[in-house]
Amino acid sequence: MLPVAARPGSAAAAPASGHAEQGPVCGFLTDYATLLPLLVGLAILWAGWAAIAAGSGWLFACGASAGWAVLASAWLHRRGWAAGTVQAIAWVAPAVVAGMSAAAGWMSPAGLVLAAPLTSVLVAALGVLAGPRPPGRPERDQADAVPSV
Repeated sequence: MLPVAARPGSAAAAPASGHAEQGPVCGFLTDYATLLPLLVGLAILWAGWAAIAAGSGWLFACGASAGWAVLASAWLHRRGWAAGTVQAIAWVAPAVVAGMSAAAGWMSPAGLVLAAPLTSVLVAALGVLAGPRPPGRPERDQADAVPSV
């Protein structure tokens, strides 16, 4: 016979609820869940580029990369990432990687659409590995609260 704590349905067997009680593994996986929409968006961007604009020039490639940066920064900002980190992930790192390759003459328009979003996803993954982010802006949390009448 199972002890009371191990019986299914008993209060002692119920898993702990809440982020703090579940330990660091849950926090780690929750942070990586932030990257899932970025990965899905990356797949959609690449598939759309291959299907629609594969033969297009630099104008469309720059537009696609800029659109990606805007959407990625909006998503990370909404998830509570610090503004400087968001800018580094969405604009700075992809611009440095793509800029150096383009200046050397190694970048094609399709390469820009490949490199810029992939760089931002990889830098975001490194940001998750770097550790906990500071909490979100308190003024935003207070502005979202429903005023009591």
